[in-house]
Amino acid sequence: MNFFASPLIRLILFLSALWLLPGSAYSENTSPPVKEWVYATTGAIWSSPVLVQKTLFFGNDDGVVFALGSENGRVKWQYKTGGMVRCKPAIEKKTVYISSDDGYLYAIDIGTGSLRWRVNIENNVRKRLPANDEPYDFDYLQSSPNVTDGVLYIGSSNHHLYAINTSDGSIKWRFPTKGIIRATPLVHDAVVNVGSWDGYMYALKAGVGELIWSSRIGEVIQSTAAIYENKLIIGSRGASLSALNIANGSLEWTCSFPDGSWVESTPVILGNKAYIGSSDARLLLCIEADSGEIRWKSSTGGWAWGTPVIHEKIVYIGSISARYSWASTNVRALQAFNIEDGRRIYRFYMDKVEGFVTGGIFSSPIVTDSHIYIASVDSNFYSLKR
Repeated sequence: MNFFASPLIRLILFLSALWLLPGSAYSENTSPPVKEWVYATTGAIWSSPVLVQKTLFFGNDDGVVFALGSENGRVKWQYKTGGMVRCKPAIEKKTVYISSDDGYLYAIDIGTGSLRWRVNIENNVRKRLPANDEPYDFDYLQSSPNVTDGVLYIGSSNHHLYAINTSDGSIKWRFPTKGIIRATPLVHDAVVNVGSWDGYMYALKAGVGELIWSSRIGEVIQSTAAIYENKLIIGSRGASLSALNIANGSLEWTCSFPDGSWVESTPVILGNKAYIGSSDARLLLCIEADSGEIRWKSSTGGWAWGTPVIHEKIVYIGSISARYSWASTNVRALQAFNIEDGRRIYRFYMDKVEGFVTGGIFSSPIVTDSHIYIASVDSNFYSLKR
């Protein structure tokens, strides 16, 4: 008997060979992850975590900064501030930098959790209101510190952008805008770019804080800019994603979001594509970074306010659920999508909580070859096995 004479066998061998060809199929694990451990805090977690040498750093609404072992979720140390911590920590030279709604920026020893210094950046001059209270500001975020060449850049609710020396916490300069700053500064080629709630994007000389240009792109700017070639790509509550010339701030293109949705998410650039979430449209979008054309869009079923993460041809983003009278916003989950066509691969659901926001994920996940780490509004920090 000739084994290879069977048409069925030949077909199976042919398809198997195709599967092994580079680029012919996805080789990563696309099965939903499973819980490995969960660390329960007592305050909602909006802060995106940072992973450094098997330690996870993040803050919560109780004002606590945590250092957890990534292998077992055990607390290495915790530091209590006087207000909510909703920013993503910055880490440099064995120091954790984080801001709090008590008004201060903190520098904390990465090994011991002891305070190195703190400086008042007046980040407490504006009281946060619940999202469903007038004037419906949806003020849920904090500007995160960006450390570059020994200087830390951060925005404040007192309308100023600060440059702070990391050695001792002294203020190098500060620049006034006409709105609160919740966006995280972007530093590129000795220029600091940041958006404000006044609707303007600003470019400043990093060394002295001198204005290079400012450009109005719409309403409130809540998210952080991303760079693509000579463009700054930034969203606003004007329901659009805009590309500005990085040298002078002139408008290159605008992409209007479906359903008049605010653009709260920060884009992630890979190749010539920008991947970004939306608010009321409840979508993840893939947009051509050259032109602003929407390549694909996929439903998230909830507000996708955070910054996507891309790992092995999969786009990960969290979604928020809420009691919302004019929108069905009920999916609270970590979601994974095929990067090529936006096909949803899975959802990993979060627990429901009481309040206007009923749960979900704002923060960006950390994705490694073996694990996914996620911080949730349900007050829990999750380690998932891929």
